Amino acid sequence: MVFCDKCNICVHQACYGIVKVPDGNWLCRTCVLGIDPQCQLCPIKGGAMKATRAGTKWAHVSCALWIPEVKDDFLITTNCLYKLRKTRNVLSLSTAKLNMCKYLYEHNKIKQLRHELNKFHRHVTNRNGIMCP
Repeated sequence: MVFCDKCNICVHQACYGIVKVPDGNWLCRTCVLGIDPQCQLCPIKGGAMKATRAGTKWAHVSCALWIPEVKDDFLITTNCLYKLRKTRNVLSLSTAKLNMCKYLYEHNKIKQLRHELNKFHRHVTNRNGIMCP
């Protein structure tokens, strides 16, 4: 786990593509660039983000991993993603889950939405032996 020294976001070293943890300060990509991009895949602000191949649009690392329709437009190529793709059938979000997320967001229940997404993430990773808490 690596923490950004500016925004304090915590990321998995493998999932964020950090080959070697640097000595001293480390900044996430958005802090290095001094931007606060909107995720192209969900309405939630903040969090660990990665850019598209073109570098003009951004998405949460977790959104890009969990949404099966996301193709190689997002530059997310890590060991963690490889393991997750091997279990693609488990990671496909059902319509019910997407509707639940939409409902919670529309009714201003962001804390509950984040809780449900975290619960889903833990369920999927634990069920498949993936060590990305």
